[in-house]
Amino acid sequence: MKSYVKSIIIFNREGQKRVVDLKRGVNIITGESKTGKSALIEIIDYCLCSTRCTIPKGKITDFGYLYCIIMEINGKCAIIARKRWLDCAVFQEMFPQQLK
Repeated sequence: MKSYVKSIIIFNREGQKRVVDLKRGVNIITGESKTGKSALIEIIDYCLCSTRCTIPKGKITDFGYLYCIIMEINGKCAIIARKRWLDCAVFQEMFPQQLK
């Protein structure tokens, strides 16, 4: 099976979004301290069914309401999204969608 994360998307309640597009292979993400670089891996973990939210508190969690990843799996795209932890009725609440 060949798969990779194509994008990480964070939406706020008003529908504004922040997008990080990734490419196949190694991606290098740079930036100043406390700008959300480490949060990206935690967002991926959270969207992939983590039983708890470990996204670091800060700018990302202040902005974010819905966390999404777009994955390419064997040539097909899938979107996996979860509301922020405090807004979920239960931790299993997820919104998977397969694209053609």
